[in-house]
Amino acid sequence: MGESRWSMRSGCGLALVAAAWCLVPPSASRSAYQPAGSAVEAMDERVRNFLLSVGERQSDAAVSAIVAGGPLARDEADLTRLKQNLRTALDRVGRYVRSQKVRSQAYGSSLVRCTYLLQGEDYPLVWRFTFYRSGAEGSDWKLISLQFDLNYDSLPVPEGGA
Repeated sequence: MGESRWSMRSGCGLALVAAAWCLVPPSASRSAYQPAGSAVEAMDERVRNFLLSVGERQSDAAVSAIVAGGPLARDEADLTRLKQNLRTALDRVGRYVRSQKVRSQAYGSSLVRCTYLLQGEDYPLVWRFTFYRSGAEGSDWKLISLQFDLNYDSLPVPEGGA
């Protein structure tokens, strides 16, 4: 199977997705000065909840929840394309087996990147989530990039080598 890539992209080429309030407790998203470790843990929880819903074949609802309140929720055409691409990808990877964290890391105090595998019966699907917050008082973490593909070569090298 050749490389496939699906993502939600805006006109400027960035994948933007708004944070889903139902996927993270308010206390985890509203702290203006959340330490990096707890921010990573909170974003990991959001990703795990999202992937669990996707694995339970509730992908349309999961996508709607994660874009709720953000700019992508306003663009029905992009939202419809994302949902269709996700359904197609899930059909290709086969029955859901489990999801697995590959790596999550904070970059400073305002960016968290999470990489996960959604393991299907036939193929794993690589997921990349990037969360951002401006750091302004009361700012919330927002999912600004959501990508899923079959590009296994893009996975980070495990610590200690290959």
